Amino acid sequence: MKKFFTLILAVACAVIASAEIISFVQIDDLFYNLDTETQTAEVTYDNYVSYYPNHNRHITTADIPASITYNEVPYAVTSIGTYAFRSCEELTSVTIPEGVISIEKEAFLYCSKLTSVVFPEGLQSIKFQAFNYCDLSSIQLPNSLTDIGLMAFSHNHSVTSIDIPSSVISMVGSFMHCVNLNSYNVDKSNPKYCDVDGVLYNKAMTRLYNYPAAKEGTEFVVPSSVDTIWDNAFSDCNNLTSIMLHDGVTRIMSEAFQLCQNLESMTIPEGITVISDYLFEGCNSLISVSLPNTITKIDEGAFAGCSSLPSITIPRKVTNIGGYAFNGCINLSSVTCLASVPPTTGEYIFNDVECSQIPLYVPIGSEALYQNADRWKEFNPIVGIEVPYDGEEGIERTFVTTSTTKTLRDGQLIIETEGKEYTVTGLEIR
Repeated sequence: MKKFFTLILAVACAVIASAEIISFVQIDDLFYNLDTETQTAEVTYDNYVSYYPNHNRHITTADIPASITYNEVPYAVTSIGTYAFRSCEELTSVTIPEGVISIEKEAFLYCSKLTSVVFPEGLQSIKFQAFNYCDLSSIQLPNSLTDIGLMAFSHNHSVTSIDIPSSVISMVGSFMHCVNLNSYNVDKSNPKYCDVDGVLYNKAMTRLYNYPAAKEGTEFVVPSSVDTIWDNAFSDCNNLTSIMLHDGVTRIMSEAFQLCQNLESMTIPEGITVISDYLFEGCNSLISVSLPNTITKIDEGAFAGCSSLPSITIPRKVTNIGGYAFNGCINLSSVTCLASVPPTTGEYIFNDVECSQIPLYVPIGSEALYQNADRWKEFNPIVGIEVPYDGEEGIERTFVTTSTTKTLRDGQLIIETEGKEYTVTGLEIR
């Protein structure tokens, strides 16, 4: 019995030894990794060139063969490997043969002149950033494709529409920052995704994945079925001046409205608890934003670059504000923070803001806390206002002092005196 197991072990070791990956083999103009057991090949890069190569840096076209021969052994080409053509800045067209089932991460990243790719039937996956920062004008996806990775086709500024086959079942954030994209066209039989008027949703329409950046129209009303606005859902949508959310929206993810450069106003629904990181970054026309009392945290860079924002009211339940949250909000002329205890802050939350010349309005009795709190103490003056407990979220709250009435209306502080209403910046409301 002992001899039997010894024989089995010897055979197993021999089999393992016979299976070998031969890496970075050059055949004609391309390099391959060869699997001697399966007799398959993956297109790769030249290992002798510095990291993030490419040996093919100066090629203009790539016609990848369906098979190659090495030492008289044939190998079927089944994959375009990680970094295979990364930074081939002169590459303009690629033909990928049938038999290739995967295009791995960053395979064509930074191929800035790549305008044409022929995808074969049988291709199953296109991985993370595979064609990010290319210049594809047309993307014809095969009916065999099931998986499109994060940012797989991001920053392709020439593409105007995308047809999504019925086979695709995994695809999130794959076409971010395609600034001339005006529509998604999802096959009606796709089980995971759908489009309505060119806007991309999950099949149940509870998640809004992407509003095409170049879609016509200045206003958009989020459908009542949607409860989640996905990462970068409205990024670069420069045609939009207004996006209307309903109370059923319970989650707004990172960078959802980033670089909406003509967006003027936004009301965040009750129930949202976090203003996600870089949510409004670069919204340089934003002049009004209303935050609900349910907000407890404002993440990093949430309002960075909102250079037209004149004032902001921070709800009373906020306990933390991330770094750079209001970086570059150069037109802020007042800040109101309704939290009785100064929220903890990250670095540079008011970077490029002249805090020493801007009033900070805080609850009466909290002035000393703010005067001694990092970042907050930079404001001058720090003024106490009455902020009674409202009893309910979302109702209008009225604060009365001896000479004026201060009302928090839709998240903005309104000051009434002598029969007239003013914003905290001194503008009369007519």
